[in-house]
Amino acid sequence: MDDISHRVRALGRRFSDRIEPWRLDFALEYIDFNELPLAFETLYTYIYEYAEKISSTEYSELNEISQLLNTPLSPITQSALTDMICDRG
Repeated sequence: MDDISHRVRALGRRFSDRIEPWRLDFALEYIDFNELPLAFETLYTYIYEYAEKISSTEYSELNEISQLLNTPLSPITQSALTDMICDRG
Protein backbone atom coordinates (compact mmCIF):
# COMPACT_ATOMS: atom_id res chain seq x y z
CA MET A 1 0.00 0.00 0.00
CA ASP A 2 2.91 2.35 0.60
CA ASP A 3 3.71 2.46 -3.10
CA ILE A 4 0.09 3.24 -3.93
CA SER A 5 0.03 5.94 -1.23
CA HIS A 6 3.04 7.58 -2.84
CA ARG A 7 1.40 7.38 -6.25
CA VAL A 8 -1.80 9.00 -4.96
CA ARG A 9 0.17 11.79 -3.27
CA ALA A 10 2.26 12.36 -6.41
CA LEU A 11 -0.86 12.46 -8.55
CA GLY A 12 -2.46 14.97 -6.20
CA ARG A 13 0.62 17.22 -6.36
CA ARG A 14 0.34 17.26 -10.16
CA PHE A 15 -2.94 19.14 -9.78
CA SER A 16 -1.62 21.87 -7.47
CA ASP A 17 -1.95 24.43 -10.27
CA ARG A 18 -5.55 23.43 -11.09
CA ILE A 19 -7.16 22.62 -7.75
CA GLU A 20 -7.03 24.76 -4.61
CA PRO A 21 -4.29 23.59 -2.23
CA TRP A 22 -6.72 23.23 0.68
CA ARG A 23 -8.83 20.79 -1.33
CA LEU A 24 -5.79 18.70 -2.23
CA ASP A 25 -4.59 18.75 1.38
CA PHE A 26 -8.04 17.68 2.54
CA ALA A 27 -8.15 14.74 0.12
CA LEU A 28 -4.59 13.57 0.71
CA GLU A 29 -4.82 13.90 4.48
CA TYR A 30 -6.99 10.78 4.54
CA ILE A 31 -3.85 8.80 3.69
CA ASP A 32 -2.40 9.75 7.08
CA PHE A 33 -5.41 8.10 8.73
CA ASN A 34 -5.08 4.84 6.78
CA GLU A 35 -7.97 5.76 4.51
CA LEU A 36 -6.22 5.43 1.16
CA PRO A 37 -9.33 4.47 -0.85
CA LEU A 38 -11.20 7.47 0.59
CA ALA A 39 -8.25 9.74 -0.20
CA PHE A 40 -8.23 8.51 -3.78
CA GLU A 41 -12.00 8.82 -4.20
CA THR A 42 -11.93 12.36 -2.82
CA LEU A 43 -9.01 13.26 -5.08
CA TYR A 44 -10.61 11.99 -8.27
CA THR A 45 -13.89 13.67 -7.33
CA TYR A 46 -12.04 16.98 -6.99
CA ILE A 47 -10.24 16.37 -10.28
CA TYR A 48 -13.58 15.68 -11.96
CA GLU A 49 -15.25 18.73 -10.37
CA TYR A 50 -12.49 21.36 -10.38
CA ALA A 51 -9.73 20.58 -12.86
CA GLU A 52 -10.62 21.79 -16.31
CA LYS A 53 -8.04 19.67 -18.10
CA ILE A 54 -6.02 16.55 -17.46
CA SER A 55 -3.25 14.91 -19.41
CA SER A 56 -3.48 11.44 -20.87
CA THR A 57 -0.75 10.42 -18.41
CA GLU A 58 -2.84 11.66 -15.48
CA TYR A 59 -5.87 9.85 -16.87
CA SER A 60 -3.89 6.62 -17.15
CA GLU A 61 -2.59 7.02 -13.60
CA LEU A 62 -6.14 7.54 -12.30
CA ASN A 63 -7.25 4.34 -13.99
CA GLU A 64 -4.25 2.31 -12.82
CA ILE A 65 -4.63 3.43 -9.21
CA SER A 66 -8.37 2.76 -9.27
CA GLN A 67 -7.64 -0.82 -10.40
CA LEU A 68 -4.97 -1.31 -7.74
CA LEU A 69 -7.35 -0.10 -5.03
CA ASN A 70 -10.29 -2.00 -6.49
CA THR A 71 -12.29 1.24 -6.60
CA PRO A 72 -13.34 1.50 -10.23
CA LEU A 73 -14.27 4.88 -11.60
CA SER A 74 -17.94 5.12 -12.46
CA PRO A 75 -18.74 5.15 -16.19
CA ILE A 76 -19.99 8.74 -15.86
CA THR A 77 -16.80 9.89 -14.14
CA GLN A 78 -14.63 7.97 -16.59
CA SER A 79 -16.44 9.52 -19.55
CA ALA A 80 -16.14 13.01 -18.09
CA LEU A 81 -12.44 12.53 -17.39
CA THR A 82 -11.90 11.29 -20.93
CA ASP A 83 -13.50 14.48 -22.23
CA MET A 84 -11.11 16.51 -20.07
CA ILE A 85 -7.96 15.08 -21.67
CA CYS A 86 -6.15 17.98 -23.28
CA ASP A 87 -3.28 16.21 -25.07
CA ARG A 88 -5.06 13.72 -27.27
CA GLY A 89 -2.75 12.73 -30.02
